[in-house]
Amino acid sequence: DYFSVPQPAAPKAEASFHTDLETDLGKAIASLSSYIERCRWFFVLAPTVSHEEGHLLDYSSWKGRGWCRFERLARVLTPATDTSVHVIKDDTTIWQAAPLEWLHEPVGFGSFTIESDRQRLAIRMEDMLQKKLHYLWVSGSMSEYRRW
Repeated sequence: DYFSVPQPAAPKAEASFHTDLETDLGKAIASLSSYIERCRWFFVLAPTVSHEEGHLLDYSSWKGRGWCRFERLARVLTPATDTSVHVIKDDTTIWQAAPLEWLHEPVGFGSFTIESDRQRLAIRMEDMLQKKLHYLWVSGSMSEYRRW
């Protein structure tokens, strides 16, 4: 997402700038779930590195962030049969994240730089869930439909 979403110049961009569909950033954010839906693979690049403020960044810190949790949920809610998430730690370490890990780490409980993003993502998540349910209904996957 860092490379596919324009990054604001300021450390904290205005919240309205994030979702203003007139900006490139707003358009990119609005299309994140559609982009993820079209991806065959989903990789999390999460090496262990030191942040300039001294704390470590890794897969645990990645999955603690609300936006990262949203991306993972978008992957889970795609119509694709393979919704796996692959984590790359370094040039020799890759693993598949636990399939139901997202259930224990809800998007709304993640950390957000801009607090109002929490509510904005709730609306997007509802849309993604409705789309998933519609897909399962139309495709006749009743057992999967009932599970959701």
